[in-house]
Amino acid sequence: MHQSICTNVDGCKGAGMIDLRVPQFTIGDVSRATGVASETIRSWYKRGILVLGPSDVSAEETGYARRLSGASAIAIGIIGRLAGMGVPLELASRAANGFAFTGADGERAPALLFPEGETLLAIKGDRFLFINANEATLLSDILSASDGSVCLLDLFPIVQGVRDGLKLGPDPLEPVSRRMSRQPRTKRRG
Repeated sequence: MHQSICTNVDGCKGAGMIDLRVPQFTIGDVSRATGVASETIRSWYKRGILVLGPSDVSAEETGYARRLSGASAIAIGIIGRLAGMGVPLELASRAANGFAFTGADGERAPALLFPEGETLLAIKGDRFLFINANEATLLSDILSASDGSVCLLDLFPIVQGVRDGLKLGPDPLEPVSRRMSRQPRTKRRG
């Protein structure tokens, strides 16, 4: 069965839709999907680096364990990658939450990639920006105005890796041609 992913309240009511806001994953599930150790995730919560997302459920509420949404899992995956690149955790958290829980002026839904082009995260100093790589002039403006280093991160492998790990399937808004171009290529033997 093909499953679609949804972040729009009214659009999730159809059969087979997965709502990225539904708190259905444990920290262990998210750890396996993101490669971030469960202990690290718990530590980030204790230290305030992570806070429960808008639809996540605390352990006190469930009587057992936190339940995290797909959007929160994607945020954790992004924080993990940025932390591994040396980005301060507080900035990594702000950027990841910005991607997972807010859209981009109607161009991108929360926790979803831009429908066309590459979705890049640019970090400079204590600021961040999500870039649709089709906007080459914007990217060149950022790089040319830079008087220091700029960190650029392609979000596709992180977002898709988390989706795959949680068995959520591909981003339904991503064009099939782009998905196909992202598939690993194999050599034909002949």
